Amino acid sequence: MRSIFNSSGFSFRIVMRTLLILLCISAGTASVCYAGVLSQKEETTVSADIEPQETISEQIIAEKLAEELIQTAVQVEPEITAVLVSLESENARLVGLEHRIKSKESLSRKILADAHDMEVSLEEAAGTIGDVLRYTLCIDEELYIPTVENALKTLEENHISVIKFKNRWGGEGYKGINTNLKTENGLILELQLHTPASFEAKELEHANYEIARSETSTEEEKKAAAALAIEIYAKVPVPEGSPEYVWEIKPDN
Repeated sequence: MRSIFNSSGFSFRIVMRTLLILLCISAGTASVCYAGVLSQKEETTVSADIEPQETISEQIIAEKLAEELIQTAVQVEPEITAVLVSLESENARLVGLEHRIKSKESLSRKILADAHDMEVSLEEAAGTIGDVLRYTLCIDEELYIPTVENALKTLEENHISVIKFKNRWGGEGYKGINTNLKTENGLILELQLHTPASFEAKELEHANYEIARSETSTEEEKKAAAALAIEIYAKVPVPEGSPEYVWEIKPDN
């Protein structure tokens, strides 16, 4: 009996291409992949335009992990947002609240990038994500430090602990204070503390930030982006006492 792979109209190459199309359909890239298959000649090599099998698999896993992180965040978000809203006053306002939950696309990209950069599994990278929920409190320059201190005290009184505190007001580049907070149920979120000027600079510089962290950017592009960021942030007024300000992280946080 002749092998089915040698029978008329049913070659091994056709089987492999059919499997490839089905794989692309499951990954949501059917039109791109199908076009690539149809344009191939009779060689068994796969077009360079089609992502390798392992890359497609990683993307699917990263998207699933991103969905799980978002589902966890959504369950506690209303309560956390209510506490953050209570920090607002005449001198402090939450900005970008409509973007407080990171998108699945952004999260999956971050999981993939962090896994490759840190040389860890996708699951380990997902476990280090600290900004599924993210908030920005914009504080008037004149009362910046007193308002920052009051805000962090209020959070801890509401059982939202400060576990990471990064003051970037000194030196070149980015200006502001970035914190990671942890809720009672273990969810980690981000709170950035800006002045109107530093927040405006951050928004203006966002495109450069994306260039600097992209794996596809050249070294020249990254250097140019970093130089432009320094130029933008150099124009931001520094609130009195902000470069020296430190928040003590409690050992049990």
